[in-house]
Amino acid sequence: MGLGIVEKLKEEYPINDIWIPYELNPDTPKEGESLKNKFSQEKLAEMKTEIERKANTVDIEIYDLEFTSNSHNAFKVSEWAKISNKFKNFHKRVYESNFREGENIYDKEVLAILGEDVGLKKQDVYNAIDSIKYEEKLKEYKKETAKKNIDTIPTFIINDEKVVIGTQPLDYFRKIFDKINS
Repeated sequence: MGLGIVEKLKEEYPINDIWIPYELNPDTPKEGESLKNKFSQEKLAEMKTEIERKANTVDIEIYDLEFTSNSHNAFKVSEWAKISNKFKNFHKRVYESNFREGENIYDKEVLAILGEDVGLKKQDVYNAIDSIKYEEKLKEYKKETAKKNIDTIPTFIINDEKVVIGTQPLDYFRKIFDKINS
């Protein structure tokens, strides 16, 4: 939902966004996991309602909230997508795959198809997944987020100082940007 918020705000404000991945649940198995195994039906229903409510505020549709993937490989490919000027499209496509289609975004074949969908070459996707360079980059990000005490997604850092945690209403962000621009 962070992308939806940023995209809406970019329609109104000059924003230069830099995306830093944060693995919320790095221990999620590579094959993914049913959220029914992690949460009670009641808790899962509460979470779905809240996520859908927030997603609707930025015109994002969410269909599958019963499966969670390990995002590690998707984040490595995202680093390649940044270099290839395909990050935004890849990020959106991974989001759709994960939350609308319920696919496992750790799976190399799934990521290769998603990469091709946005113009990345399949072999480049495989190379990014196997790359020590991108593995090291994710470790750097992990240190950076730990240093800034980030443990929630999305987290927005505005002008290197203002921290907004979680999905907040657009008007909340507008007040911040209006104050910055005044």
